[in-house]
Amino acid sequence: MSNQAAHQAYNLLTIADHVRLQRQGGDIPKGLTISFNKFSSLIDQKKALHASKVSKVPEYLIKSAKIIGEHVHSSATGRNVFNDLKLAYKLGLVNKDGMLLTNSQLQHAEFSSVR
Repeated sequence: MSNQAAHQAYNLLTIADHVRLQRQGGDIPKGLTISFNKFSSLIDQKKALHASKVSKVPEYLIKSAKIIGEHVHSSATGRNVFNDLKLAYKLGLVNKDGMLLTNSQLQHAEFSSVR
C-alpha cells in the first residue's frame, strides 16, 4: 500500500464523509474513528470483520479518488486510493453510513484474514 494513497483514502473516509454526513443531516458516529496507523495496519494485514456486510465503494468516493489522481497526484496514486477504499469496504472497516469505524466498534469486532 502506498503511504500517500493510504492517507488520501483515510482522509476521504474520515474528513470528507464526516462533512458529507453533516450536510445530509445524518448521524455522526460517537467516538473517535480508528487511527491512520490502525487503518493502514488492518489494510496491510487484510484483516476482515466477521460480522461485516461487504458493500461496494459509493460513486462519490470513486470520483474523489479519480480527482485525486488527475488533479492532485498521479493517476497511479488515484488508482491506489481507489484500491485502498475498495479494500476498506471489503474488510468491513466502513459502517453503513460510509464512515470509518470508531475505536469502540473495532474493539468489539472479531476478525479473520482475507486472501
